[in-house]
This record gives sequence, structure tokens and C-alpha cells, in this order.
Amino acid sequence: RVDHETTDLAADPTPAVRALTDALASRPGRRQGPAPRGRPAVRRAMRESHATGGIMMDLPERAPRPDAVRGLVLVDVSRSVLDTLDREFLVHVLRALTEEWRDTRTFLFDTDVTEVTAALRADSPETTLREFDRLEAAWGGGTRIGHALTTVRDRARTAVDRDTVVLVVSDGLETGKVSRLEDGIAWLDRRARWVFWLNPLAASTAYEPTCRGMAAALPHLDGLFAFAEPADLADLARQVSRRRRPVGYEHDWRRTDR
Repeated sequence: RVDHETTDLAADPTPAVRALTDALASRPGRRQGPAPRGRPAVRRAMRESHATGGIMMDLPERAPRPDAVRGLVLVDVSRSVLDTLDREFLVHVLRALTEEWRDTRTFLFDTDVTEVTAALRADSPETTLREFDRLEAAWGGGTRIGHALTTVRDRARTAVDRDTVVLVVSDGLETGKVSRLEDGIAWLDRRARWVFWLNPLAASTAYEPTCRGMAAALPHLDGLFAFAEPADLADLARQVSRRRRPVGYEHDWRRTDR
């Protein structure tokens, strides 16, 4: 279990979300090879070549935009997750991601799936929660992770492409068919730029991903990380910005003391 006495929920998660945004925006996807300094500004180069008779003397680059992150966020709100994860922290993180990232779609799931993207743009966390209630987004039921992933695949296929960073928030305790979870996570793996799994249970230094859902998902992930407080997001940002692989809970500062 996660030790709530040492969890810092008072800290604002927004700085950690911004650090993660900067790290992801400046790092290429897994299919893009070594990290470039920036994208070629082809049109600008052609304009500048007019002064030299059409000869390109240099190829200027466009620096990556810090907010240029496209995201898909899938959040398990089953009872087992909410026994570990603070709801207020979760809502603040989801609102910060919606604010900081260029384009983000967010879905809550337990035994069903509900899109809450618009609700996260409300003027306050309290309004967001009221919108969740209006959308009948359930809190604290059972969970079918595979059903959620394949539902998003079938009903919202355009929510993820090769530029999309996917965050799955779940403890991996699948109560449905593991084969369906494997189908859904394999689809994300093939289609997305990055797939990170944020697990509240991984905040414990004793955690190992041995439950059947987590074990099935692990081969398709770019990293499995803890998710219980802002420091967990800060560690994700730290690891992504180092441009080293592999990354994940095994390299968390609480485990390595680095």
C-alpha cells in the first residue's frame, strides 16, 4: 500500500506538468531516431535563398514549441484506484494537462467509458466535478481496462496518432478479459508517439507489476511510473528529459536515491 503520511498532496502539480510538457515537446517520438535540435524551416529557407540567386546557404530550424504536445489521457476511476489516489490531486492534474498541452482528450473509465474533455476546461475544479456528475461519470465502481481501451479505439480512433502522448492512469487490476486489454494496449503501442502508464501503487518502493493486467500491458509501454503526488510527475519529467532509455518506476529517485 502507498504510505499516505509521506505523500505531499499540498503541492501544486502545475509546475510538474509544465516540466513534463517541456520534456515531451523537446524529445522526439520513438520512431524518429536521435533527437533533432528543431525542425527544418523549409519555407523560410526558400525565402532567404532569393537573396543568393536561389542557393540555400543555410537551413534554418524551427525550435519545438513548449506547448506542442498532443495527448490522450485514460483514467481508471474504479474503487481500487480511488482507495489509493486522491481525487482532488487527480482533478488538478487533469485540468493542468488540458491547459498546458496543445490538444488533449480525456476519458474516465470503470466498467464504462465517459469523455470529460470539455468538463476539464471549466472555470474551477468544483465546476469540473459538477460537470462530471452531469455526465454521469461514475466514481469508485469496478473496472474493465481492456473494454475502455478498445472502446476508445472503436469510437474515438482520431484521438490518437503518431504525434500523441498517451497517459493511462490505472492500478492495472483488470477484472475483464486480459486478452482485450492486450488488444487495446497493442493498438496504442502501434499508433501513438509514446505510451506511459501511471500507477498509484508504484509509489510504494515495494511495488512490482505482477498483477495480470499490468503484466500484459508492460511489454507495450514506454514507461511505467508512480502516480500519487506532484513529485511523481516531476520524476517522470526528469527521466524523459534525460533522453535515456529505459525509463520507469525502477529508476524513480525514491528507489535509486539519486
